[in-house]
Amino acid sequence: MPIVLTTITEGIEDIDLRLAQLIGKVAYKLSSFDLHTYYKEQFIEFFLDVCNHKDLEMRRHGAYNLACFNQLFKDYQEENGIDF
Repeated sequence: MPIVLTTITEGIEDIDLRLAQLIGKVAYKLSSFDLHTYYKEQFIEFFLDVCNHKDLEMRRHGAYNLACFNQLFKDYQEENGIDF
């Protein structure tokens, strides 16, 4: 049974890593329809999790996406408690 739990945990970490690679592109594409503001809390929460992650590769993806998140969400910094 512990093997299954390890596999599920590894799968979740892999999904998080892949999403961290794509999150800026997804947010930018949704901004064309102004949907990035509809999901801004979720985007910012995930971005903060990526930036504060224990894994260096995750934090690198956070740094890579910083400019995109600054452009898209700078007007919502105060209400979400983030400073780009």
